[in-house]
Amino acid sequence: MAIGGVAGGLLGNQIGSGKGRTLATVAGAVGGGYAGKKIQENQQAKNTHVERRCHEVTP
Repeated sequence: MAIGGVAGGLLGNQIGSGKGRTLATVAGAVGGGYAGKKIQENQQAKNTHVERRCHEVTP
């Protein structure tokens, strides 16, 4: 998430000038952070597994 935010901020800083550049930098950082969070969630979801354990119960 942090890497995405930094990358988005750097890309946004390349756009416009003055207040437009500041707005683009902030928007890029927020968008990059969100994208980084979603990528991380997807990667973690792939690393999970379900394990079923059975045991015998005697009444």
